[in-house]
Amino acid sequence: HWSKKNLQLESFLMPAALNWTVPANPTFQKSCLGKRKSNRNIPTKKMHNNILCFSTQTNPKIKKELYSTNQHPDGIFREIFFTLFQPSPELTKYIEGLEEYQVLSQKPYLAVHIRANYPERLPKKAKIKQIDYSDASHVQLMHSWANNAVEKVVKLYERYHFITKNLPIFVASDSIQAIAYLKASKTNGTIYSLENLNRKLNLEWSIVPNASAHFSAFADLLLLGNATCVSYGIGGYGRFGAKLANESCMTQHRSTVHLP
Repeated sequence: HWSKKNLQLESFLMPAALNWTVPANPTFQKSCLGKRKSNRNIPTKKMHNNILCFSTQTNPKIKKELYSTNQHPDGIFREIFFTLFQPSPELTKYIEGLEEYQVLSQKPYLAVHIRANYPERLPKKAKIKQIDYSDASHVQLMHSWANNAVEKVVKLYERYHFITKNLPIFVASDSIQAIAYLKASKTNGTIYSLENLNRKLNLEWSIVPNASAHFSAFADLLLLGNATCVSYGIGGYGRFGAKLANESCMTQHRSTVHLP
């Protein structure tokens, strides 16, 4: 969907140690991965004489052979990512200018991802149900997601480090209500977030062609990715950030979409 929005990945992430840019006139016309079912157990496919495409399926055999080492048995997602990508100069300047980054980059911190505004697709007539903040039961449910997210990451960190010492907690969420609730609550540590940024510009759904309008999404992702431990909710975005941070210290606090 990037080309339809006239956006280039290089506006956000640029090649690092390896140059992954596609040639100006590639000879192939189809996806590197092809159909998911057909390539589930195929680790690589050579589609062009200088492009090697790796399967992203979470097949345990593929992960063991390609995406883990003796030093990192839980996975080397972070190492792979930063071998391939580095933030663009514009994105780097944007992130380093954030007050939250300036504070969090000075010491270890925990992170949670809370996906509140996730649509529940109902079977009848393809209706979509969203969280309704005017419904007390929905608000209560959102509060329980937020509390559980923080509790999970704190307990996970304590399992390995025995004490959190009130570490800061970064919250990435599409719900300013969830963030405001956590900031008003007595949590384990100080809550930091980028809730003042526009959360309506989801990369998948947005039609805004201006790359800088989407910098906040990458800022959230990279701040998740620099945390010591992460708890994440539904959707691939939070899992991406958790794997980017530390695959040996990540946990999913929510896996269902159901709304009351």
